[in-house]
Amino acid sequence: MREFKRKARVLLIDDNADHLRGIKELINLETSYDVVGTTTSANIGINLVKKYRPDLVLMDINMPEKDGLQAIQEIEKLELGVKVIALSGYDDADLIFRAMKIGAKGYVLKTMASAQLIFAIDEVLNGKVYLPS
Repeated sequence: MREFKRKARVLLIDDNADHLRGIKELINLETSYDVVGTTTSANIGINLVKKYRPDLVLMDINMPEKDGLQAIQEIEKLELGVKVIALSGYDDADLIFRAMKIGAKGYVLKTMASAQLIFAIDEVLNGKVYLPS
């Protein structure tokens, strides 16, 4: 008998609409994930976390009205058990450390191959931490 497992609910927050669309298309190709929402605003993203209670949030660090680190802190304060992967164009050890210190479970570079992004999501959803090599 086949066991039915619920799809992991993923929320995408990135101020670059083209990047957001690309990530959404990539994640939608995976049968084990369901993109429950996307937004280009950190503030709207936090409200979507409250509304949809996703399993995982991909959070862009460099956002205009509120930076991703502040947003990660606010998501952590909600205590909903949402796992956050920080998404950034910067391979900066200090930034990675700060994101992990405030609660991110992973750090993914925007330049990573799509297979690496999916691997990072899998790792974090399975309770592991993902950092770029």
